[in-house]
Amino acid sequence: MDNYRPHLLNFLSMASMNGKFYCFDTETTGLQADADIIEITITEIIPPRKENGVIIPKSISRTLDLFINNGYPLPKEIVEFNEKNHTGITQERIEREGVSPEDAYYLIHDFWGDNPVVFGQNVEKFDLGKVSNLYRKTGHGEFAPLIVADTLRMAKEKIKKSKHKTTCDEGTTLDYKLASLVKFLGIENNFGFHSSLDDVRATVEVFFALCKLYVKEEPRPKDEPDLTLDGFAINYISEFYPSYQLHRIYVKNNLGAKIYYDIYNRVWYIGNRLPEKETVDLIYSYAGVKTENEFIAKYKKDKKFKK
Repeated sequence: MDNYRPHLLNFLSMASMNGKFYCFDTETTGLQADADIIEITITEIIPPRKENGVIIPKSISRTLDLFINNGYPLPKEIVEFNEKNHTGITQERIEREGVSPEDAYYLIHDFWGDNPVVFGQNVEKFDLGKVSNLYRKTGHGEFAPLIVADTLRMAKEKIKKSKHKTTCDEGTTLDYKLASLVKFLGIENNFGFHSSLDDVRATVEVFFALCKLYVKEEPRPKDEPDLTLDGFAINYISEFYPSYQLHRIYVKNNLGAKIYYDIYNRVWYIGNRLPEKETVDLIYSYAGVKTENEFIAKYKKDKKFKK
């Protein structure tokens, strides 16, 4: 059951309305509740959108990467962890590049504003609290994002975990760590992990890959009658667009066959087992276009057109 789906669609709708949203990750002085941030990375993302009838894919707008000097040495276990995992976070680097917590607050706030739309890996139980700690310790109250999405919750709902400790059955992941999700989802792995900059880059790719798992392919009814293109005629073509992830172009026809183009996944759904290529060719001919992009531009410009 997709329990997280309504929240995710609401998140995506708010991101679309805002015109931007943010992925973030923190590295800290420990796992305890009052641990301080030593590195934070925030990436601003422009969601997929339409301009002049053309679908513009998501894009990374800008990135903020900060080291924070909290005024005391890094704990021994954190130093050892960073050395073991080659994160590049050292006491020397913190002292050389780190800003004060107060300066960090202003840089962060100036970057994403008062109530940003945010997401990340395990942010609900970890990173949100660490950012709130920074806000409170510098006298600026609580961090209050407009809405939050968590890739860890998404992954746990959509991806099965292996029953084995060291091996995975097909269709399962060994665990829900970011590196494991990158591998499971087939994302090209050129990430270092355990530095907030690399973790954010990976989380952005994981988020959009997981979003696609929430787009349900409609089952073809077993009793759906087989139709042929004999006498096939298009009545009209119209857009269905409640959110950018659920975005279709429906082709209403005299046979009553369910036919639509899924903008988000860029695929056709051709019902009643009609031959796909021939049907799409007829649709393109009706619309007076030759390609997918021309078809999208045509329906966008005319919204609803008849012939």
